[in-house]
Amino acid sequence: MDRRAAGIILLLGLSLPALAAGYRDRIAAAEELVRKGDAAEAVAAYQALQVDYPGEAAVLFGLATAQYRRGEALIGEQPQEAVTAFQEARTAFDRVLEGEPTRFSAHAAFNRANCIAKVAAAIPPDQHQQAVAGYRAAAAAFEAVLKAYPDYEAARRNLDHVRYKLKTLLQQPPENQEESEEPEDQPPQDQPPRVGVFLNATTELEKAEAKVSGDNEVLELIVGEQEQ
Repeated sequence: MDRRAAGIILLLGLSLPALAAGYRDRIAAAEELVRKGDAAEAVAAYQALQVDYPGEAAVLFGLATAQYRRGEALIGEQPQEAVTAFQEARTAFDRVLEGEPTRFSAHAAFNRANCIAKVAAAIPPDQHQQAVAGYRAAAAAFEAVLKAYPDYEAARRNLDHVRYKLKTLLQQPPENQEESEEPEDQPPQDQPPRVGVFLNATTELEKAEAKVSGDNEVLELIVGEQEQ
């Protein structure tokens, strides 16, 4: 599961405000914790930074990234705690997006959509309607990113990915659903096909690879895609 959802853009490598050296040192230390995989400690470090620099976009972005990474670390053995971490990351990315745009805005919008996709991916298979709703929300989030930032190719690829997941869910309804009078593999004759517009899972992102094998698909996790 930790290598199944969309990639996340990290704070690492983005230019920081010209603030005090102590601030830069603390940010660098928190980033290093994220890089080493110490997500819980990174969250604590960014929360401490918030006390001294409340509302600072770089701190909020770093905190959200650390919470996202914490969710990834938890997804295998503590899925509910992982979902909580992704939801907290989304909230922090939302705060980055408040007010006037900053150099973090595009990445925050993209990562916010990734959080929604991660939550959708964590929904158990037997909760079919919730999963469908989750992937529809993720698709809408990536569409919003592309509306605001049309050239954001990572968002375009990840939109294709969640559309593929949604297509798969819609084509495989739960087994206990009442049988329709229509043939099982045909939509009602008075309605167009529900999933005809969805795309296959593909990606051209660096360090990412989309694979399809039977009913299973995987979009490899993007470690980080930096912009100066």
